[in-house]
Amino acid sequence: MRYIELPTFDNRISRIALGVNKTGNKTSSTLEEESRRVSFYHEAINLGINFFDTAELYGGGYSEEVLGKALQGSYRHDNIICTKFNAKNSSKEKIEVSLEGSLRRLNTEYVDLYLAHWPNPNVPFDDLLESLQKFKKQGKIRSFGLSNATFSEIEKFYLLNDNQPCVIENEYNIIDRSVEEGILPFAKRSGCLFLSYSPLAQGTAVTKNAQIDMLCNKYRCTIQQLFLAWIHDRDIVSIVRTMNNKHLQDNVSSLAIKLQTNEKQLLQDTFSLKKIKVNIESINLDKSPYVSVQDAIENFEDLIPSPLLLSDRLGKGYNFSPLRLVKNGDRYDILNGFSMSEIKKIWAWKILRPSDSKMEAYIYNDL
Repeated sequence: MRYIELPTFDNRISRIALGVNKTGNKTSSTLEEESRRVSFYHEAINLGINFFDTAELYGGGYSEEVLGKALQGSYRHDNIICTKFNAKNSSKEKIEVSLEGSLRRLNTEYVDLYLAHWPNPNVPFDDLLESLQKFKKQGKIRSFGLSNATFSEIEKFYLLNDNQPCVIENEYNIIDRSVEEGILPFAKRSGCLFLSYSPLAQGTAVTKNAQIDMLCNKYRCTIQQLFLAWIHDRDIVSIVRTMNNKHLQDNVSSLAIKLQTNEKQLLQDTFSLKKIKVNIESINLDKSPYVSVQDAIENFEDLIPSPLLLSDRLGKGYNFSPLRLVKNGDRYDILNGFSMSEIKKIWAWKILRPSDSKMEAYIYNDL
């Protein structure tokens, strides 16, 4: 295992972290499945992983509960827990209840990193920071930060926090490299820890390129290991999400791959998708829980974050990442058939900009 050492953190941090969101919920899981997950987390530790990423949203809190059972005794001191609170729980009144719930489920007196899962545009950063700084002084959290934030939000948060390094968790992979334009350089010069979720592009980046096949043969690795190796030369923690022992071992083994400069460029060129404007009326939304803008506003499914909250952020300068689509005749399907995050982005756009039917998108048929 390779580690990152930052002056603002006592623990060295494994460059591979394990995301533990795939636990299901408590009512649908058996004791046998729970025991298997605990054993799997211990296997990750044996491989050198010391960073676990969860959230109160995952499994309705069950993800935190299972992780808490795995990280008892000496396991707790030696490992880093990162958890996140829901955007709707960002107010001073709700965030304290949220943190206490996470501490109880994790069966710990403190969490190492406490992040806003999404910035709530209706809660000023001054108020949020007041709560987070209080929790840190109380010893309930060791550090804090933002997830799914824009560069301007991160910069404002950092300045209001007296230029103290924070934690940033955003999507970053061989296809979606938007954070390279502002966030990654900022994180490096300010000493902020950057966590990359979906480093494998959610398994969507596949190609029949002969040069990529040759690269896999050269390093005796999978294409997914190449994607991780491409990230590893940066001071970034890659959060992988798996419950498969072989996949986990492959993820860790990717740390041994040292790509040449021209090989990195080959990967970037091969998996570089152009952004185009797509008419959202041409996107198939047959699996959407909403059929109208009013449905999306009322959010009867109680989705988090809601389309209305996303539209608020959009109106205050938040830029959505491009939609992930595949061409299907003269229309488009959402990649992999269904993605609630993509559906919510489309409805948020419709709420805020009813007269603008064009959104940016990546078309995955082009790979």
